[in-house]
Amino acid sequence: MLIVFACMSYVVVKSVEQAMSILDRLDVNSGAVDINSITNAATQASESSGGSLANIALLLIFACWIFGIVDAYAMGNKMDNK
Repeated sequence: MLIVFACMSYVVVKSVEQAMSILDRLDVNSGAVDINSITNAATQASESSGGSLANIALLLIFACWIFGIVDAYAMGNKMDNK
């Protein structure tokens, strides 16, 4: 659980940082923001961010999830055999 919590915390922090980067790139002083400027800012933010660590964190979360499923299945079989 600690591994998943740490990885989720990292992913959330990086997501918030990327969202704030996108907001900084938008010109919100004019009052209206079009979808093209949002798309361009998001593309620039995703290209400049180091997403490899976030991908590793997501992979670790997935691996822990699979391990939990296999462990629950094995424990269930063990309890059924008793």
